[in-house]
Amino acid sequence: MNTKNYKPLQEQIAEKLIAALQEGTSPFQKPWTDDNSSGYRTPLNPTTGKNYRGMNAFWLAMQGYDDPRWLTFKQAAASKWSVMKGARSTMITYVKKFDLKPILDEKGRPVLDSDGNPKKAQIKLARPMFINALVFNGEQINGIPPWQQDLSEKQAEQPWSAIERAEQIIRSSQAVIKHGGNEAYYAPSRDRIQIPKKEQFDSAAKYYATLLHELGHNAA
Repeated sequence: MNTKNYKPLQEQIAEKLIAALQEGTSPFQKPWTDDNSSGYRTPLNPTTGKNYRGMNAFWLAMQGYDDPRWLTFKQAAASKWSVMKGARSTMITYVKKFDLKPILDEKGRPVLDSDGNPKKAQIKLARPMFINALVFNGEQINGIPPWQQDLSEKQAEQPWSAIERAEQIIRSSQAVIKHGGNEAYYAPSRDRIQIPKKEQFDSAAKYYATLLHELGHNAA
């Protein structure tokens, strides 16, 4: 599938985050609970069993699906499943550090294996490449087992670290943040965020929800 009509992933994340914050909501609040008992699961690929990481995990979690599974059109087809008609894909980005290249003999001819197929070697790229891919959520797939059943058979529950993700977004924003006082606000004239100290909040969840809200004003 073509990803040319999609904005860069970083830009999509920023726009959705800012819109949510300006509406007075936060994509981080759903997984937060004071007793850390959230049943939220990290987005993962059911065909590889691997969790999505970093920016991709954050972006997929913001899409609002209960099913944490995400996979490509080809991966669904290979598992005898099908993407629902009209389903809209979600773009992710990953870094490609290695490539596979044919092994050649001294005469420059491909070396074949016992089945007659060219042997390949993994080569580290001089410059890592950013590759875009389009994935679909499990709720958009026909024939896939219910996610609760599928995941219980494959892996133990992995809680989402909402506070860690919030910290990553705050650091990436490079916003100037000053702690102290009894008010939380963004000061345009000084281009900085003022917020009470962490220990003044009832919980970490309330602190980060407040800070992310002010970060939305800062980015507007």
